Amino acid sequence: MLSSLLLLPARISISAIESIALVDLFYYMDVLLFPITLLTLNLDEIEKTKKMVSELLIEKKQSEEHLQFILDNSIDIILNAYTFGPHFLE
Repeated sequence: MLSSLLLLPARISISAIESIALVDLFYYMDVLLFPITLLTLNLDEIEKTKKMVSELLIEKKQSEEHLQFILDNSIDIILNAYTFGPHFLE
């Protein structure tokens, strides 16, 4: 990305350059740096996706732990609700 920004002034001023060799140099630099720019953008997207997947996996694990806690303690909850239910308050 930075390479494209650095070549931007050269692209803008290319019409004012009279040396064919210099125009060719800027052209080939641009052509050679384009795949690097694309690779950088792809790597950035991969890092963002990796972070998002990591966060989702953490949330999934926490959710599974909460569900496991409910399942492990559901009998106790039911027995307490039955034992100390509405008739207990009478």
